[in-house]
Amino acid sequence: MRSLTAVCPPRLSTERIEQIKQTTNAIATCAATDAALRDHLKVEVVTDITEQSVQFITPAVQGYTLERYIDDPDRFDESTEHLSAKLDDMVSVLQRLAQHGFVHGDVHPGNLMYEPATGRFVLIDFERAQDFRTASGEHGEALRSAHKADLENLADAHGELRGVLEERDLGRG
Repeated sequence: MRSLTAVCPPRLSTERIEQIKQTTNAIATCAATDAALRDHLKVEVVTDITEQSVQFITPAVQGYTLERYIDDPDRFDESTEHLSAKLDDMVSVLQRLAQHGFVHGDVHPGNLMYEPATGRFVLIDFERAQDFRTASGEHGEALRSAHKADLENLADAHGELRGVLEERDLGRG
């Protein structure tokens, strides 16, 4: 694990930063104890907050963002079917995360990384994650809505990846 210090953007209140700390630390604990999540979530753990910075520990990820694959598919040798199947695995990861009462809240190609050494996609950057563990009524509906948005964003990323990889494969054929 590596330790990073981030300067707090002025738009984030101390209360919001504390909320991020509580949520990301709860998700990290959840991922550490749930085998279905452990290998697919790389959650930064907030260790200290000051007026000027947030100190956190983030797991190292050896790989490339999905965004990089989409932008330059010719650089990579993984087959369309392989990457597509691995990205499909992330649907169950997002569903499992929601079963624990959390949503990522910012699923997009820049927050999905592929680790060639493990053959897995991992989800990173949990600053917009939401904790709905005590949600009911309107809050329960908000969880369903946020989870649906995460799944839709994943489906969009998947479609984009498939399109550029199929173009790449046609060009190689």
